[in-house]
Amino acid sequence: MKLLVLTLICASFAYAQGTATIYGTITDSSGSAVPATSVSITQVSTRQSRTTLANERGDYIVTQLPIGTYTVTAERQGFKKFLQQGIRLQVDENRQVAITLQLGDVAESVTIEANAAQVETRSGTLKEVIDSKRIVELPLNGRNALDLQRLVPGAGAVAGRGQGQNDTISINGSRQNGNNYVLDGGDNHDPYFNSPSVFPPPDALEEFSINTNAYSAEYGRNAGALMNAVTRSGTNQWHGDLTP
Repeated sequence: MKLLVLTLICASFAYAQGTATIYGTITDSSGSAVPATSVSITQVSTRQSRTTLANERGDYIVTQLPIGTYTVTAERQGFKKFLQQGIRLQVDENRQVAITLQLGDVAESVTIEANAAQVETRSGTLKEVIDSKRIVELPLNGRNALDLQRLVPGAGAVAGRGQGQNDTISINGSRQNGNNYVLDGGDNHDPYFNSPSVFPPPDALEEFSINTNAYSAEYGRNAGALMNAVTRSGTNQWHGDLTP
């Protein structure tokens, strides 16, 4: 019984980990599906790789990918190896990567540079992503990245923090304390004031998204907007910041 109760408690705080998805369909030059194709998705900074097989319709999908830059490769006997580089995934993104295989030896390869940002077609969520460049370079009062919520379309009245830890903001007419805050997949609320809890400094944040409408039911804690923030993670190279 204790184990069951613990499981239910943990489940109530389990959100998606601020990750992204890559999906698509594999076809040949005539447009016919190429099933059972091996697809590998590799994060550039860590070299971590995930592999899957396309189904009988040539469809593939890889979920729960940490944000970052990726390469996608596809291999099938009788076709040249497919390689697409420079695919930048942002938090909560569903990126479609269509793969077209060309006849030839698998030892040969066709390399494609990533195309421009795409219109979201897999989800109806309306959102704005605040990337690390804006977090670090835009002026912030007190180095609080939560101030950047005001850049999102629909952002309105702000209520002072009072005895709480951070200000609250109305988005699309919702109550100022009606938003949902998630940090690295965990609930990030001040439970007493229903406001954002302690937030990492700008240097520790990778990016965050503000989902303002039609987001997934898994985030159904509050009726307002959803802020999904992701902290910076390690890579295979030494790096850091030096401050006076």
